[in-house]
Amino acid sequence: MTTTMEQLAPKKYFPRIFNMFFDYTEEKNFPAVGWISIVTVYLVGIFIWGQLFNWFRTPLDFHDWGEINLPRYAVIQEAILSQTLPLHIDCEKCLHSITDRFFVLPDVVTTPQMLMLSVLSAEKFIFFDLIFHYTIATAGLLYLRKKFNLSLIVYFFLFTLFNFNGYIQAHYIVGHVTWTGYFLFPWFFILVFHFIEHGGSYRWVAGMAFMSLYMILAGSQHHFTWMMLFLAFLALACWRDVKWIFAAIVFSGFSSAVRLLPPLLEINTFTSSSGEFSFRSGYPSLGDFLSALIELRPVNYVLKITSEKLGYWEFDYFIGIVGASFIIFFGVYWWLRDQKDAKRFTPLLLPTALIFLLSLGELYGYTLYRFPLFASERVSARMVSLPVTLIMIMAAVYFQQFLNARKNDVVRWTAVFSFFLLFNDIFMHTELWRANEVHDLLRVEVKSTEVAIANYSDPQYIFILTVGLVLTLLTSLAVIILTLRERQIRKATV
Repeated sequence: MTTTMEQLAPKKYFPRIFNMFFDYTEEKNFPAVGWISIVTVYLVGIFIWGQLFNWFRTPLDFHDWGEINLPRYAVIQEAILSQTLPLHIDCEKCLHSITDRFFVLPDVVTTPQMLMLSVLSAEKFIFFDLIFHYTIATAGLLYLRKKFNLSLIVYFFLFTLFNFNGYIQAHYIVGHVTWTGYFLFPWFFILVFHFIEHGGSYRWVAGMAFMSLYMILAGSQHHFTWMMLFLAFLALACWRDVKWIFAAIVFSGFSSAVRLLPPLLEINTFTSSSGEFSFRSGYPSLGDFLSALIELRPVNYVLKITSEKLGYWEFDYFIGIVGASFIIFFGVYWWLRDQKDAKRFTPLLLPTALIFLLSLGELYGYTLYRFPLFASERVSARMVSLPVTLIMIMAAVYFQQFLNARKNDVVRWTAVFSFFLLFNDIFMHTELWRANEVHDLLRVEVKSTEVAIANYSDPQYIFILTVGLVLTLLTSLAVIILTLRERQIRKATV
């Protein structure tokens, strides 16, 4: 019997399509399959976020959603509809009971997309804004995939580990809406990689400054602080280019002055050594961090060493045994082992190690926390997300190197099986931390209708806001001019 072309086709193309998932160069032969796969995992990601919030069937009247963020959204919504700048508001808890000056709190969200609150309810805007930043993160991960020639299976590992780990899920579900800054970490490291490969430039400084400005507008002052600390520690390993790192930190700070200056009006409260803003804790030990990676725990789980007010969402970083093994073996062991031979990414080891150390125990509390500039980091465990993100990227790079050297079916099928185990673990965390599971444990009685704009004459406050706005505009203009001038000089010398 003669074998038909239709019978031969599946046998001919299936192995090639399968191998394409492990070899970046093979994708050019099946570009449609590659993009369909990428879009599919992106849509699955939207489903995971929808599941986490129970598709908003559960009211967001618990923890920081109820006490802080929904009231703040109500203020912004009122301001947009009434075309009134919300300088002062009548709300006690949503500004931590320390002021009625709306823009004095550095974690107040003031991104341009908040204008959509004029047509969207707060719940719909929350989901839109989450997916917006999730998409920004996805674009950054795709950029890294292209930069490091990561195959689809490696990208799937990195995509899942970064976007859906216990850290970001737990923080977001309890109302830490300012954690949208986390989704900009891939872009921060894209800039960092560019710096260690090509050195500094005003274009690089501009990229860092404008990314920082957006992060500050998103209320992600914590993430901004961690990034600036990372750059400062990077300067110790890149001393010859320290001027560019210094310039990036200075321009990032001054370009964000419109939101960073007003908090100075309450600096004494923010830096008080007692009360709500006192230093709490990092991870009690390295063992506690490793346990947080592999132990699936509910929202009411409490570490024995912490106070009752410090919930487990401050420590959760669940990625399961497969995920933890992946980042430790490829992201730590292989990276360190590589220093004997290729010595890739060597300058990044010091800042990664130092930020990680500061997230453990009381070390941050005894050191940087004592300086007013860094006193906002009362839970230093939070900053572990920055070095862990870099370790995830390193794991993807070295895992690809591992796959490139071992092109056999056993390794590849093991990788596929491991990815589905990882995805199962991540989804189990999503189910355990869904809004309907968290709601009753953290419910509060604050209602957004109790909040209103209550402006009054406040010359000192207005002066600080004006100075901050002027500094932001002048700094932004200056870095743009320097970047354009640098570009012209380079063109002239070519």
